[in-house]
Amino acid sequence: MASHQGQNHDRGFREAVLGRCFVQTGTERFGDGAHDIIRQRERDHLNHIETDVLAQGVPVGQIYTGAPQDGRDAQEPSLEKLIPKMPYYRNNCTALSQRYNLYFAAYENRIFVYRPKSVPKQALPREPNLILATKPDTVAKHVSGTLDGRFHHQSNAIATGFLGREEVLVSVYDDGSVFAWYIRPMAEYVDHASSDCHCKFPIPTHFFSDNVGKSAWGIAVHQKSRLIAISSNRFEVTVFAFGLSRLPEAMERRSRPLDYCESSVLKRKRNWRIVVPLGDGGHNIPNVALWDDDEGFAEKVVAIDINGTVWVMDIWKVGTAAVRIPHRANLPGQWNFRNPMGWGVAVLPYESFLTAYNATDLLGLRESEIMNAKPPHTGRWIEVQRGLPNIRNHPTEMSARDVPEPEAFHATLHMQNGVTWNQFQFMQNLMAQSLAQQPPPPPAQTPPQTQWEAQIAAATTEQIMEAATIPEWAEESDAGTDDEPVAAAADGPGPSWEAQIAAATSEDLAAAAADGPFYQQEDDTSSEEDVILTLAEDNTNGAPLVSSPSVETDDDDASSFGQPFLNENQPPALNGPLEQLDLDPEENDYIFIEEAVGAAYESMGPVDALTQVLPPDGTCNFIKSASGARSNGLFQQSSWLDMVYFPHSGKTYVAPTTVVGRLQFHRRDRIRNRNTTEQDREVLEELGRRCCILRTYEHDIEMRSIIEDDGAAVFCRDPISWKQPRNQLLQYAERLNMIVHVPELSLVVIGSAIGRVMLLTPTRSPYGLEGNGFTVKSGYRIDWVLPTRDDDEEGRRPPRGLYGIAVGPVPEGGAPGCLLRPDNAPAPSPALRRYRLMLHYRDHRILSYDIGRDERGEHLLIF
Repeated sequence: MASHQGQNHDRGFREAVLGRCFVQTGTERFGDGAHDIIRQRERDHLNHIETDVLAQGVPVGQIYTGAPQDGRDAQEPSLEKLIPKMPYYRNNCTALSQRYNLYFAAYENRIFVYRPKSVPKQALPREPNLILATKPDTVAKHVSGTLDGRFHHQSNAIATGFLGREEVLVSVYDDGSVFAWYIRPMAEYVDHASSDCHCKFPIPTHFFSDNVGKSAWGIAVHQKSRLIAISSNRFEVTVFAFGLSRLPEAMERRSRPLDYCESSVLKRKRNWRIVVPLGDGGHNIPNVALWDDDEGFAEKVVAIDINGTVWVMDIWKVGTAAVRIPHRANLPGQWNFRNPMGWGVAVLPYESFLTAYNATDLLGLRESEIMNAKPPHTGRWIEVQRGLPNIRNHPTEMSARDVPEPEAFHATLHMQNGVTWNQFQFMQNLMAQSLAQQPPPPPAQTPPQTQWEAQIAAATTEQIMEAATIPEWAEESDAGTDDEPVAAAADGPGPSWEAQIAAATSEDLAAAAADGPFYQQEDDTSSEEDVILTLAEDNTNGAPLVSSPSVETDDDDASSFGQPFLNENQPPALNGPLEQLDLDPEENDYIFIEEAVGAAYESMGPVDALTQVLPPDGTCNFIKSASGARSNGLFQQSSWLDMVYFPHSGKTYVAPTTVVGRLQFHRRDRIRNRNTTEQDREVLEELGRRCCILRTYEHDIEMRSIIEDDGAAVFCRDPISWKQPRNQLLQYAERLNMIVHVPELSLVVIGSAIGRVMLLTPTRSPYGLEGNGFTVKSGYRIDWVLPTRDDDEEGRRPPRGLYGIAVGPVPEGGAPGCLLRPDNAPAPSPALRRYRLMLHYRDHRILSYDIGRDERGEHLLIF
């Protein structure tokens, strides 16, 4: 039952009510001795000590479902192996299913699937119900990573979502890998394993895997359009639009002016990889969202880069420019040394907002406490941090005088630049001393070459040039215009470790031979100061410039790993999910083409360059007779199955299917959207009338519209307050990089890797709030900052960073199996709808809350 602890004053509106915080420590999860193992791993991290031995790109001896067992492994695994390791500097690595009582946590290259035991505490069992292990394919091994110099195939983020009626789990990795699983087979496996039946049940396998060419970070899944969007360090978003055997009726009814290319892609007769590049000035993209049209179909990609810029880009339209929304510190004609880094973005539909009729309902503070922005942004931005001292049980006791004033952008900015420049010069000297004291690197251990790598390494430039021509997308790219990332500091999407390696291995030479004839390497046009800054920031993530010695092999024997992985000579394919899921096309409204013919992939020989073609417009009739695929020449047509679409240029290509061709595609020079044709203003205005953009930085939160006359943007500076003792384990954790929107509760959950979470209620006034020189139509209230001050005083929150946040419905009574609620049960009213919020910390401690709304839909209840 909800209580009213800490409510000793009235804020003027009905906000959250906070009750008990349920805690499950690492010792409670894993047993005695867990605390010592976790602390030792933290010391190893701070001292740059690597203890894992890698084989096939992953640590040897890992525990996972379906692992082969011999006499030694049949014994009870040690506590060291039972406690999974957590990689550092990632995005949100936990998630909850919205349909099943399943909790997911990504540890390195494995996905741990848990079935929480009890409703109030949400306690996890000691051992997971299912462990899904992945390993890198040949392409991923050559893409490499950015955060760990040795172990590249580690998850950066996971997310759940729906493709049509089927819920999926998507995981992205530092080596650019992307994996997706259906959650229904996981629930069936967990339910079967917990029953008394001892017969074998098939282990769930991924239905989709691919690679985006560099470290992958952001995930967006669209239910109605059946899309998966992935952002990466290539300064682009890759949208995977799966081919459909037939379009759902709602998609067929769409009426819009189309050119031939756009129409062909929208028909979804093929699997489309839609590559959406940023414009000039774009950078690494930690998070991404999708913007719907008025019919609920995905229309645009919304991405935030680490420079703090939001980009709004067309998915389908040909030849339009990207809409660029910079941080407000980016003023025309005025140089700023460093913008606040962008970390999170969400598109919030107004239909999920609560209606507000006064300033306290709209923004959580009195009208007199609203601060107008300083010139030149007066009237365009307001700041609401004066309402922070009113938050009940805020973890940091503050008064009105502690609240930061509105940010200045003139003289103060130049003074701040001077301070930063002195810090930069100090870092130069410190880095020079550090590099001088570094021991020489050990001899590099070269893994054995595969046959095609040896052929590439032995081939001369003339021989390779005779075999291929330079594709158009390579000729039109802007090679030499982009330096390696500087601002990311390797704690997020950051610069490649390749820039720090002094001696290239033979594997690197082989890769260079594969790249050289076709694609120009990006020119190093950065200044000496930029190079020094890059090195200094690259090494601030706590990882050594020289990796520790290890025994690593490229043995690709899939049987030794226990999971059916893709053949290194074939493109990612689906592993028969139609048979596993027994999907009914009429029931699920669609079938992925990849599912029906995934087994038909075979190497088509070397594809040395993409071939530009007109997009296919015919119906895939051969899908209907998959049994006669071989006799009907399916293998000759399968190269047409996957297509690549660049909407900024309106060009389509046949996707490469061999390892060499795929590597060439991923190593192409970066491309920029330099179009000057504006996006349809009527479409943008229509989108802006229905939705707004929530943008988060390291410390700050901003809500704004893309329509100029839709009121001022609402900005809150430092709502969590970072006044806490310094902790080496919390370095580079100041990032609001976890955003979960719960429209059913009119709630947005924002998490920071520092270990705090905010509960925001988005609000909108039907007529607007008129203030002194500004008008506000949409805003938000910060209801709570968790864990609260009481939680801190009781020792519930550890002095460690946050590994992930997860939000999902609370299980209802009478639901069969792993379902959260019976399929035939009526939808609960807002007063009865309850959700659970789980905060997963780096010491394996989990804090859980139950959240709901009152009968009026205004009062947020935390049980």
